Amino acid sequence: MSAGKSHAGRISQAIAAGELERLAEIIRREPDVADLLALETLPDQPGRFAYMVATSYDGFPRFAVGTTDAANERVLVSSTCGAEWSARDAFKALMEAAKA
Repeated sequence: MSAGKSHAGRISQAIAAGELERLAEIIRREPDVADLLALETLPDQPGRFAYMVATSYDGFPRFAVGTTDAANERVLVSSTCGAEWSARDAFKALMEAAKA
């Protein structure tokens, strides 16, 4: 019985990893994204993901943090930042809030 759960768990992880990879490719193709720096599943919101990107803008904002769905159609930007350390702090706060 536990072997079945282990197998089901591995299948679920593989599906989630594939979904993250597909979403990462969609985000990377966005014209205002220079680089995808972080992408994680939101534990409190099934089907939603947290992201942190470096933008392609010469000026502000250099970085953006927010959430999106698997198709990257329902994007919510929660923070825009001029410095990477600030964006990393915003991403960390977003993930901690999702775990609370």
